Amino acid sequence: MSISKGELLQQALGLEPDQRAELAEELLESIRRSDFESEELQRAWSDEVERRLEEIRDGRAEVIPWEQVQAELSNVVRRRED
Repeated sequence: MSISKGELLQQALGLEPDQRAELAEELLESIRRSDFESEELQRAWSDEVERRLEEIRDGRAEVIPWEQVQAELSNVVRRRED
């Protein structure tokens, strides 16, 4: 007999806070691992990288120097702090 999601949640909520945190971390890590191990996801990212590189090589993409990006990010952070 399997346990329902609701029953599992109720049992998990009965754990001590540190145990719930550990369980949550392990569950999240299991999702991250499965996402990164997915061949479909790896292929999709590989295709995306190739597409972007092709756009750069062909001159269809605007390439922004790191110094400019860094300066713009610094300005955004400064504005948020004000």
